[in-house]
Amino acid sequence: MPALDARLAQVWAEHRGEIGARVDTIDAAVAALATGGLGQRARLTAARAAHRLAGTAGTFGFGLASEHAAALDLALRAPGESDTAELARLAAALRVALELREEPAPDDRELPARMTNRRL
Repeated sequence: MPALDARLAQVWAEHRGEIGARVDTIDAAVAALATGGLGQRARLTAARAAHRLAGTAGTFGFGLASEHAAALDLALRAPGESDTAELARLAAALRVALELREEPAPDDRELPARMTNRRL
């Protein structure tokens, strides 16, 4: 599967700017929410960006980033007041999770062994 890994790395690199722009959209929405200036349209735009990031991150093996993005998507779509501090924490965690590696993660089958330091 080296050819597939190389192709995934290439696709990731090609779309890194788009991924960063989506994270920036979420960051801007969280900042606007903190100051009370987040309109409904901007909120939904940020939710869509988070939703897309959840799928993209998962596809490329960034499981934790995908979870953070999915949580942001749900929180931004939820009616009523949002926990601004929690959204800010999730947005920061998303950015960190995406910047931990320059390449896609290894195959998911390797993750449990790596996370627990056990061999499968």
